[in-house]
Amino acid sequence: MWEGPGPFRQIAATRLEANPAVPTPPLLEAVQLVDDPATDPALLINLAEADLGVVFGRAAERLRQDARENLSLTPLPRWDRVYFLWVDRGARWVNDPRFRRWLSGVIDRQSMVDYLFAGQGKPVQTLSGEAVANREPQSKPLERLSRPRLSLVYDGNDPLAARIAGRLVAAMRLEAIDLSLIARGATELRSSAEDPAPSMVLSVHQPWSDDPVLGLIDSLWSPAGPDSDTIKQLERASRIVDPAHRLEAAGRIEHWVFDQGELIPLVRLHAWLAVDARLREVGTGPPGVLRLRKAWWLR
Repeated sequence: MWEGPGPFRQIAATRLEANPAVPTPPLLEAVQLVDDPATDPALLINLAEADLGVVFGRAAERLRQDARENLSLTPLPRWDRVYFLWVDRGARWVNDPRFRRWLSGVIDRQSMVDYLFAGQGKPVQTLSGEAVANREPQSKPLERLSRPRLSLVYDGNDPLAARIAGRLVAAMRLEAIDLSLIARGATELRSSAEDPAPSMVLSVHQPWSDDPVLGLIDSLWSPAGPDSDTIKQLERASRIVDPAHRLEAAGRIEHWVFDQGELIPLVRLHAWLAVDARLREVGTGPPGVLRLRKAWWLR
């Protein structure tokens, strides 16, 4: 992400150049962006065709195990991605809270982390990472011969989300549930005029703000919808001034939604910053922001 007129100016969709009009121009002449979802970041970085990148899952594991020389690899926890399901309680089958709770319990989160992302993450039961009380396993609230049909929308431009979606299809098939996948853009996950509402939306919690209430609003606004009870509660909580009370309110609302079975947190994927060790003074900010104003090359 680039932040308006500053040290760099955008001259093409994937190219930034140093802005000579700023009082102190950056030392880097240009930045070339690689944004193709099909790109293997670990391969580009190991071939020295990319100098800087944020990696997850198998790409991170490959670089941790066998990275080229002169490569620095450090954790970037603020950029971690927490994937979750938002369940439409008005849709068929998932309108039963018992079914939603059972569904949350049968998803094997640990296998997602192990087999999809080479252990570079952890299973979660909340978006915030706070512990919740262990639930008793729910029995399947269906007739033996019932075969529910559910639909799941996910971001088709997010390869990590695509892998999770595929794993969910396989997991649901073991439970005699047919799960169909619908790939959409990140800005239209919740609804499309020509399509019926999906049973579930696969989304990601990677909040821009460190504030717990604003972070939840940011992540839940699209899948839950601005008129949902969840968003209305969070908007009321956003008027609280005391930071400790805001944190308490955010946790209370999140646990309430989790208990209803509408929110099903899945996995937290750890982010790693890979940088050519000769590229110095690379700064990081909120998710999506790398600060290169002071960056320079050691020759």
